[in-house]
Amino acid sequence: MPEPRRVLLMSYWLAPGGTERQLGEVAKRLDRTRFEPRVASIKTYGLCVEELRAARVPLVEFPMRGFLRPSYWRAARNLRNYIREQRIDIVHSFDVPATLFAVPVARAARAPVVISSQRAYRDLTPGKHPFLRLTDHMVDGIVVNSQAVGASLMQQDRVAPGLIHLCPNGIDFDVFFPA
Repeated sequence: MPEPRRVLLMSYWLAPGGTERQLGEVAKRLDRTRFEPRVASIKTYGLCVEELRAARVPLVEFPMRGFLRPSYWRAARNLRNYIREQRIDIVHSFDVPATLFAVPVARAARAPVVISSQRAYRDLTPGKHPFLRLTDHMVDGIVVNSQAVGASLMQQDRVAPGLIHLCPNGIDFDVFFPA
């Protein structure tokens, strides 16, 4: 049986929010015979931290105070080294700050697969469009949580349809009761 693929899931932080919740659920529920999940963040705090630790998902932090500060270069170097030293197979960023940070670094580290997520319309993150469009050309795929977001990426940002992969948000029925 082949060795599990090492997956690094990354978010800006692990505070209670929809994106962070989805990242946590993916990390906890990946088939451990096929995948070895790890979670990275720029700020490691929030409700998801304890859940991930309880599920024995390794957490790593790459702190920085902004993209135009010296801490960015230190964090980028540390992330690049982590990807190489841990032999990460797949890097998946879940939110805009993580995408802008992790995608170029993962490419520089020669991660075999680099994925980003677009979980909302880009109009909701003003000023970041040109940079996100750059990362669109660096990834092997973009995960969207709705057909509408995928269509928007294709129409407004000219993302190739083959790059877009629909993965709707899941609901844990042990927490949220259908009735």
